[in-house]
Amino acid sequence: MKKKLFALLLLPCLFLTSCDIPFVDKIFNNSEVSNDNVKITFVLNNGTDNQMIEIPKGTDSFDKPLALKEGYIFSCWCIDEKLTTEYDFSTDVNKDITLYAKYIVDYKYLTNIITTDTIKANVKIVSTTKTLTTTSSSSGSGVIFCEDNDYYYALTNNHVINYNIIRPVYTVFDYLGNEYDAEVLFSKAEYDLAIVKFKKKNSTTLKVITCSSNNISVDDEIVCLTDPLGQFNAITYGTIKSLNAKVEITDSASSNINFEVIAHSAYLNNGSSGGALLDTNLKLIGINFAGGINKDTNEFKSGYAIPINKVSEFISLYNAKNLKLNY
Repeated sequence: MKKKLFALLLLPCLFLTSCDIPFVDKIFNNSEVSNDNVKITFVLNNGTDNQMIEIPKGTDSFDKPLALKEGYIFSCWCIDEKLTTEYDFSTDVNKDITLYAKYIVDYKYLTNIITTDTIKANVKIVSTTKTLTTTSSSSGSGVIFCEDNDYYYALTNNHVINYNIIRPVYTVFDYLGNEYDAEVLFSKAEYDLAIVKFKKKNSTTLKVITCSSNNISVDDEIVCLTDPLGQFNAITYGTIKSLNAKVEITDSASSNINFEVIAHSAYLNNGSSGGALLDTNLKLIGINFAGGINKDTNEFKSGYAIPINKVSEFISLYNAKNLKLNY
């Protein structure tokens, strides 16, 4: 079916997932394994050392270490590093095995962190154009990525701040709704990105988002933080669908991307353009710029984001000719 792309907005959608798995509150130390025994190595996948136990051959019941990871809920033990196959605990153990802890995101915990901390990096960007007879405005989203002693610097889309003939007046609203006069420092249609600068207020401290240096993969869980039309601080969750999506935007004058982008399932709508795409560590992995819908049903299909390597490339272009922004 035919699809069309639009410049984004978002409705919050929260899924809480839990898994009741019994644990033994016990830590095991490595030991020598005899010929009559087998060893089971537990890879906890939480930044702590692996644990190992020794059991007689043929045993199908054994204690398991407590698997905990901040911001996650333990799901199960798997037999493979990719965490695709759950271990069957009714199986007799006749050889050495390694089990890998699998976790799922604790969305209640994650949402609490976002609403008390990460949200402070989120901004809404409004452009207002006045003529002798009319006043018009449009808005999009943005995220603070840099600061100095006097100013914050936010990323947004070029098509959010783009204008035809009359230069707009730009205004930034922070997560609390405080208003700031803003200035566009740099923009490029080839990246559909722009840098917006606004002066700090003594009364309000905002957050600078951290850019991710980790690789991302298809099916990774993600968070979108945006400001749709008529709404502030919208949070939606989803997964990465593709790392090499290609899209075509009809307004090539303001958005002329020819590189591969991230496709994801988190809901977006008009006004979400320029908002942050975050991993579950709440680090920036991309900037949202478009959404896909089914033309016949108007059903949301995918969100699209400029990947962090292209965002960094864009900022480097600005830094090459201007005062360097540390991010």
